[in-house]
Order: sequence, then C-alpha cells, then structure tokens
Amino acid sequence: MKRRLLLAATAVSLMGALGQSAAGASPAPDYTVSCVRGDTTVLTWQHVKGVDQVTFEWFASGSTTAFEQLVSPVPPLKPPHGSITAGTPTDQATGLGPATVTVSIRHGGVTDQITGICT
Repeated sequence: MKRRLLLAATAVSLMGALGQSAAGASPAPDYTVSCVRGDTTVLTWQHVKGVDQVTFEWFASGSTTAFEQLVSPVPPLKPPHGSITAGTPTDQATGLGPATVTVSIRHGGVTDQITGICT
C-alpha cells in the first residue's frame, strides 16, 4: 500500500514537471562574449527574439568608466540566434588594450548585459 502511494505521488509529480515544460516555456537567453586585444570582440546569442541593438563598452583595468563605446543597431532577424563582431579598441590615453568588455543586448523592451575578460 505504501509503495503504491509512493509510486502515485511520484507519477503526479513527474506529470506536473512535464506539463510545465510542455506548456511552451521558452529557454532562457544564452549569451557568450569573447574579447581579444588587438583583434575583435564577438557577442553570440541564442534563444533571444527581437535583438535590435547591441552596445559594447570596453574598460581599462580597475576602471568603471568605459574608454570606448560602440552602439550597433542589429538588422531584424527571424531566428532567435545570431552574432555581432566589433573591432577591439585600444585606450588612446594609455595605448593599452581593454581589460574587460560589457555588452548590453536590447530586445523586446528588455536589456540584458554580459561582461567578459579581454585576453
């Protein structure tokens, strides 16, 4: 009797979990950013619909003020995945490449951010 009750409770629990995922819950946005000094910075996204603008901000080591910013409109794309590439700048004041890059991704009235280390 206890075993049947345990099996029934497990089955109900699994049906609830499967029902939620089958109800059309979309996957969470997934972003990756790579930044190579003297070369390029690349943002890649998946599971994000309606990306219409990407802003790159490059920072020197220990700084909270970007030494360079690039705002790039993104042409409308049907698939919820894509990438955008920008040249990685050099800090004109120091002649050095950035330590980090923060990328803001605007889509559907929401803005997500990701920060990466420049190598």
